[in-house]
Amino acid sequence: MKPVKIVGIELSTPGDIATAGLAYAIGFGIDAFFFSHGVSSGAAAGACAAGAIGAKYTIQGFLQKKQVKPE
Repeated sequence: MKPVKIVGIELSTPGDIATAGLAYAIGFGIDAFFFSHGVSSGAAAGACAAGAIGAKYTIQGFLQKKQVKPE
């Protein structure tokens, strides 16, 4: 995957952007329609996006460790 760079700073991969964007949209929608008391929908959606990125990297790391290297 080719990382996304803005002004020479590597921010994330396209997969990270897609994962965070989807999690943000779903989290925002669910919070706005069902749980509109307490924190703002944007804050809840941001937490969902951060959690999705963390889960993505955890799963990727686990799968890389489980790969069998041919001898």
